[in-house]
Amino acid sequence: MEVKRKKLLNIFIYTTIIALFAHGYRFLNNLYTSDALVAVFQDDIYHQRSLGRFMQPLIMVMRGVICSPWLIGCLSIVLLSLSVFFISEMLEIENGLLLFFLSGVLTCNIAVTTACAAYMPWVDVYALALLLATLGVWFHFKDKWWGYLSGSILMICSMGLYQAYIDVALALITILLIGKLLNGEGAKSFFIRTGKIAGSLIGTAVGYWCVFKLILRIHHVAEATTYNGLSEVGQYEGVSITDLIADTYQKTFSFWLTQKTFVSTILLDIRISDAWMILLRICFFVCAGLAIAFIVLLNIKNKTPLWSRILQVLALILFPLMCNAVNVISKGMEHDLMVYAVSFFYVLVIYMISRVHGESGFTNVKLAVTMIPIALIVWSSVVHSNQAYFKVDMQDRAALSYATRVVASIEKIEGYEPGVTPVVFIGWPEQSSKFPEVLYLRDVYCYGTDTKTPFTYGGSLPSYLRDFLAVTMNITEADIPDSVIDDMNEYPGNNSIAYYNDILVVKFSE
Repeated sequence: MEVKRKKLLNIFIYTTIIALFAHGYRFLNNLYTSDALVAVFQDDIYHQRSLGRFMQPLIMVMRGVICSPWLIGCLSIVLLSLSVFFISEMLEIENGLLLFFLSGVLTCNIAVTTACAAYMPWVDVYALALLLATLGVWFHFKDKWWGYLSGSILMICSMGLYQAYIDVALALITILLIGKLLNGEGAKSFFIRTGKIAGSLIGTAVGYWCVFKLILRIHHVAEATTYNGLSEVGQYEGVSITDLIADTYQKTFSFWLTQKTFVSTILLDIRISDAWMILLRICFFVCAGLAIAFIVLLNIKNKTPLWSRILQVLALILFPLMCNAVNVISKGMEHDLMVYAVSFFYVLVIYMISRVHGESGFTNVKLAVTMIPIALIVWSSVVHSNQAYFKVDMQDRAALSYATRVVASIEKIEGYEPGVTPVVFIGWPEQSSKFPEVLYLRDVYCYGTDTKTPFTYGGSLPSYLRDFLAVTMNITEADIPDSVIDDMNEYPGNNSIAYYNDILVVKFSE
């Protein structure tokens, strides 16, 4: 028990250090863009239930509905640390260096960066979904009836927070089954175990769907029919399953081979950012080569039978699909928040390195050398994350300046009375040709921040004025004739703010 306590403490220290290096900028700054801008006060409980995320309100019960980045960041570090601990326990990883980089790949990846940059109110939600999915697998491999039951309940809760984290369970189960085969588990035992897990996962899916429908009925909520809803899940009419599976493989390998990196300089006519992209691609191939080589080595050493080796090959072929199964479920509707499990490729690599280190007398020097590709990948993610948060910071400052000038311009209009005069916004700043893009930030790509402004929706600016600037303004909607709009210029041009009858019209874009 003392050893486990020390291991958990070390993992917490590793995860905290890495998380603060990578995401501390975001945790310590009240920056908002995209969805996060309109969710400073998380009053969207009914909407989340309609999307099948019925467990999210319980998070708000524990930590409140006002989005505090520092609190959410600290909670996320604790939850991530626990996930790393349980994953390391299942994979029997004990070496300190391997634990450090296991923390690294699970803390520094595109899904976490995207969440922190543009979806901060839900970062702890995603971290808890990860932990519950991990614990669900942990219970499944107890191979007891109560383990399968407990594991299924935990996975249902994980999907009730954010459905995409079921991929974590699928990827981790695949890795563990490969491990069982490498250990020489007998055919009968292996197939029985796999059958039980498959049956339990089917039961989990059915259980989740039943709970979701029950929650909708209890709370009198209509199921969402939007692109991110569940209304069309399971309906594949007119969709080629083979094309969808091929698309899933293509997207998964695309995430591995075109990892986002940071903006750098030009040296000797070489664009260093492009060089980093090539380097990260090489790192992926090196990691893949190491994993395959070590699997072959362990099979030879343990003298595994042919059927076991065939199943391992099959598991490796299916692994990219398991890492991104949500792409099949959603019929190709996927974005960077949904691909956390793709980083489990590096968990597989670390697991294989750990096995060889433990079973073949791998020296510490050789161990350190094999971790260089993963170290480069983690470092690239750390720098990219900080640049993404800097971009959000600069956009936030520009948004403050812009919104302040908009309010000042409106209040100068003769006859305008704050909170009384109806104001109608035409278009929004993101589409305005008068709102310039900061050129040196253009190449810093992160989903949710790939815009000129934080005002990515029509309702973003009204929310910003109300929640950030505490401006009293009677913003409404009205049918304004096209002829009136066409005669106006985009803000801040002349005649960009004008009266139509008793309504003050502000034109931001065409």
